[in-house]
Amino acid sequence: MTNNKVQTYNVLALAVAIGLLFHGASFFSTLENTYDIFVHIFFADHYRDSWFDPWEPSWYTGFSLISYPPLTHQLFALLSFIGGLKFGAFLLAFAIVVLYVTGSYRFAKLITANDEAAAYAALIAVFLPSVVEAFHVFGQIPMMMGISWLLHALPEIYLFVRYGKFRYFFNGMSLIAVAVCSHHVTPIFGMVFFVVPLMGTAVMDGARHEAGSYEKVGIALFIKYVKKYLPRIIFFGFMTIIVAMVVILPYWIWSKSDPITQVPIPHGSRDNFIEVFSSGLVFFIIPWGFLLLIWPYCFYRYFSKRNIFLGLSFAMLTLLGTGGTTPIPKMLLGENAFNILTLERFTFWATIYAMPLGGEFLWRFTKGDLYQRIMARRSKAVYSFYLSIMVICIFFSAGFTMNLSFFRPLQPESINLKPIQNFLQSDKHYKWRYLTLGFGDQMAWLSANTDAMTIDGNYHSARRVPELTTRAIERLENSKYRGVEGIATLQQFLSSPETFHLKYIFSNDKFYDPLLYFSGWLRVKSLSNGITVWERSDVSALPSVLPKKDIPRFQKIMWGIVPICTLLIAFFFNVQLHWIHHVSGSNKLIDDYRNQETLDKKISPLFYFVIKYWILLILLLALGLIAKIYLMNAKQLGPERVVQSYYDALDFKRFEEAHSFIDPADSLTLDRFLLETSVTDGIVDSYGKINTIETEILTSTADYAKIETQLEWITPLESYHKTQLHEVIKKGGKWYIKANEFNNYIPANQFSDIPEVNFLNQGRRKITTKETFHEDVLDRPVLRILQANLVKKGSSYHVVGMIQNVDSYPADLTVKAALIDENQIVLTSYYDKYHLTHKLLPKEITSFRIDFEAVAWNQLKLDSLATLPTPETFKLEVLATVMTQDLYKSISIQDLKIEQDQISGRLYNHGHLTSTITELVYAFFDQHQQIQWVTTSLAEKSVFPMKYADFQSQTMNLDSLQLISPKSLPILQVNGLENENIINKYASQHPAPLLHLTPYPGYDSKFLMINLNNFVGSPGPF
Repeated sequence: MTNNKVQTYNVLALAVAIGLLFHGASFFSTLENTYDIFVHIFFADHYRDSWFDPWEPSWYTGFSLISYPPLTHQLFALLSFIGGLKFGAFLLAFAIVVLYVTGSYRFAKLITANDEAAAYAALIAVFLPSVVEAFHVFGQIPMMMGISWLLHALPEIYLFVRYGKFRYFFNGMSLIAVAVCSHHVTPIFGMVFFVVPLMGTAVMDGARHEAGSYEKVGIALFIKYVKKYLPRIIFFGFMTIIVAMVVILPYWIWSKSDPITQVPIPHGSRDNFIEVFSSGLVFFIIPWGFLLLIWPYCFYRYFSKRNIFLGLSFAMLTLLGTGGTTPIPKMLLGENAFNILTLERFTFWATIYAMPLGGEFLWRFTKGDLYQRIMARRSKAVYSFYLSIMVICIFFSAGFTMNLSFFRPLQPESINLKPIQNFLQSDKHYKWRYLTLGFGDQMAWLSANTDAMTIDGNYHSARRVPELTTRAIERLENSKYRGVEGIATLQQFLSSPETFHLKYIFSNDKFYDPLLYFSGWLRVKSLSNGITVWERSDVSALPSVLPKKDIPRFQKIMWGIVPICTLLIAFFFNVQLHWIHHVSGSNKLIDDYRNQETLDKKISPLFYFVIKYWILLILLLALGLIAKIYLMNAKQLGPERVVQSYYDALDFKRFEEAHSFIDPADSLTLDRFLLETSVTDGIVDSYGKINTIETEILTSTADYAKIETQLEWITPLESYHKTQLHEVIKKGGKWYIKANEFNNYIPANQFSDIPEVNFLNQGRRKITTKETFHEDVLDRPVLRILQANLVKKGSSYHVVGMIQNVDSYPADLTVKAALIDENQIVLTSYYDKYHLTHKLLPKEITSFRIDFEAVAWNQLKLDSLATLPTPETFKLEVLATVMTQDLYKSISIQDLKIEQDQISGRLYNHGHLTSTITELVYAFFDQHQQIQWVTTSLAEKSVFPMKYADFQSQTMNLDSLQLISPKSLPILQVNGLENENIINKYASQHPAPLLHLTPYPGYDSKFLMINLNNFVGSPGPF
């Protein structure tokens, strides 16, 4: 073995060692915080338990794992028997690093025809930013496994096309089969962007062999070799299609019989990177990283005569990776594919293309013609300076990418899942579905550690729940990040839990608390890990037999056996046979694609000039980018900037930072600022997230400005627009905000004693592990429907009415209405949302309104409610259970003013808890005291004990409102009993209540009733 060979293998071994050290050591701190790793672990957990049954019932309403190639997950599962699921993931990730680095070496040797340059490329591959991002940010282990196998397959494919030896065919085909079973998208697109261009390179090399040089290869000679190699190309292409179809045949059958039909989910890789800088940074600049320095070199080398087909593919991948920055990617892919694919994969493949030339450039720079040119014209110090900049760029790019989550957290803090597992196991809570909020991808880890089912999931390609597939939302768990559409989608599930057997919600984000409360959910427990458990009563358990979409047995057997077999076959052809030939001394398997012409080609002086100034330009742009980021974070450089920074800090609860923007001359200490902030409560202050900030300078001088700020706040219930005026001054080169005057009202009574009535549901009277006895369950509270009317507002129908709790127990209400046609067929149905008070004290009355929304469980199509036929009648069902929590009623209305355009007044809290959000439920009545309409508004500020809070809301325009008289009597049921029978039974004990109505100066509405629904954000122990 020559010295060059020894040196090459030493560099390759060093690359493998550094790869294991760099990536392997980092896996322990980054892998669990990536986007996808827990999803793949969840899939692995399925194969660990049910190797031959691909149906997974835990997510959505069940889905088939046939929808994702299984090999990576099956290997996870097999390795997990040694040390658990996470151990299996880590161990396989280590193996993929070795596979990837060695594959990069082989691919680079094919492209560069230079062993030493290929070894340097293996070193470059370790620090490739796109790979670092794939491993340590996205957790795309299957994709990395697929590309690693493909890199090993490409040299074999080249050699088969070039020489026609079937040993190369079997080597390459076996590797392609493993790649397909690992990540089907990679080899499918790899055929287009890697294999086909590589076949063109093989044809070009064959023609060069006859001509003597690439310069002498003409069109006629090239066509001659195309004809010569065409049978091999067609044969390999045909066999690749056959193998790809066979090894994952169940997947292709599934995709044909159950195609993906859902609304495209927005993805940052499709953004215009100029308009959305953050998307361009994450999906373009960071993946390219230091490779941007050698962009011209990549195009220069790939658009040489030998590599022209590879160059066209490289240029196409680079262009497609620009997302929506230009219209070209959408034109090339088509609108449907553009909206389905995540385009960062094209940038990833383009960087794989650039990696061999990165190694070649580094080789030229350290011992090739670039080194000789620099040393001949410059000093060694200049060369060392250039080398230092290159090394710094490589390490900085890789290190910054790996630590991206430090600058922008990708996941919530780690959650101890054991208390949740115990809760689901106790009292057979796993018999109902659950939902997580604010868990991030840890929801998949929870699913892997429990048998309970969730209506949510983290694999949107396989979901078939219409309420999800018809919305551009990835999952319910993080619905708040999709704004109004996300909250509305979550609201459908919260309002109709019975449809999905959804009984429990585990919340790790208090943002959702008001939405849960006003949707009728009850806080039942705070677990030791800080997770709040919410429950909805009157939800039936899952049936013992769930719907399942089964597949033929032969497909199950194929899915469980074929992928592992492809791995064993690939090992035999690519490792075992190599070892046998090595032991026997045979040299039959040699990578024979090197040529001296490629090795001897030097960089032209003109291109040397171009690359030198291109690198200088990129470095200047990098400095400009750093300067831009600095200016974006320099928060007191201008009057508008300091106001925007102030609200940004308040929005993300960085109170110390917000305080630093206050003028020091105002003597507002940090403690005082924190105190004032803590007592400023309400739906906006406590649960609002700023959606937009717009500032305008009203007046300004050199060191003074008056700023008008328009703020749009998104809350879990509705959006708010607020206008704030701020005075800002300039001191010492920085701008500061003048502190606003704080309302320091303190109640006259320093101490108050408040008598109250509390309730306790003792629950079980027997300590036993058996199921709850019937005698331990309290009877349902007695309720009656006082009024129920069908109304039409515009083109939509609604049911409005009033319900009274006539029992001596507090009641928790669930209300459902259905519209029925003349054939007694249900046209549509829906549950109550937040247009009522769900928790009623004894004898308390609430008004309600039910809207009919387009949802999947209706008989009508999703978009057909606008043309709903006139209903014959309607059905109203009211269910109630005894409850003892969230019964704070110590808020009263004072100084009520009803004017033509608004209703206003003051809320007074005569209790001992703070009503964080007070909902006012307005019921409008006609002259006959028949209810016409119900609407709600929210008090913007909290109502503290013994304090007042103002409220105001706009009056309703009820001109388009019609009271519909059903052609047949409506069906009114309470707890399964007829409402009329309940009224007759309790008429003597509980006569019809006297309604306390307020005169209302409306044209059609003459009376008004206001109910209060109080949400206590911090109720104390429960």
